[in-house]
Amino acid sequence: MAIDAWRDRRCLAARLANARTLWLASDFDGTLVPIKDHPVAVRASLPAREVLSRLAATAGVRLGVLSGRRLSDLVRTLGVRGVFLSGLGGLETRRPGRRVRRHVPARRRLDPALRQRLEAWVSGFAGAWLEDKDLCWAVHDRAVEPRRRARLRAGVLRRLRAPRVRARWIVGWRVIEVMPDVDVDKGVALRGWLGPQRGGRLCVYLGDDANDRPALAEVRARGGVAVGVGGLRAPYALPGPARVLRFLDWLARGWERSRRS
Repeated sequence: MAIDAWRDRRCLAARLANARTLWLASDFDGTLVPIKDHPVAVRASLPAREVLSRLAATAGVRLGVLSGRRLSDLVRTLGVRGVFLSGLGGLETRRPGRRVRRHVPARRRLDPALRQRLEAWVSGFAGAWLEDKDLCWAVHDRAVEPRRRARLRAGVLRRLRAPRVRARWIVGWRVIEVMPDVDVDKGVALRGWLGPQRGGRLCVYLGDDANDRPALAEVRARGGVAVGVGGLRAPYALPGPARVLRFLDWLARGWERSRRS
């Protein structure tokens, strides 16, 4: 059974006090901000931007945000500087002050003909739509009638499993992420950012959906704090974005307090 991260603050405070650096990373939609019917309607709230900016500017803290959004979209919706960013589930990354890196060779990009087949199928379901993110796609079914959702998803997966299709996919909450067939995910992106294991470093990751599992596993392997949000299974748990922001504010204050003692 997962431990409530908020209620376990005393134990976590001891870990903060014993760490020399804090490497904190989080998913965006569903973790830092509530999920909405359409991604374009989402923007980080003022309290979210304030606590993230505070963490990014704190000595000894490194901050990362890993999202399924495009990096350009993530920059717009997040509005915080000095942060390591990963977009498209790890396919794009950018370190502070550096250029964007894309981790998909041209020969491994998704086939436009597959997108056309998926769009033709999705168009038959009211409320469903395919989001083309260039390097990957997302089939959204949040607004589809529940009784038709299973048929929609079965048809999408049937097309993805067809012979000669080179793609991988992640079935998440009200979305199927369609990715190029490359060995890249949020766990790989997080590992690249963290670098080799070092003593005195406390790693924390928070995420709410299936594509966050590799990043949570990476943090667990490093002996860090893996927090599942909104029911995603992990050693620690938080119920949703409101509690996540409260927890991050506590982390910021706890880190600053431990440096003064």
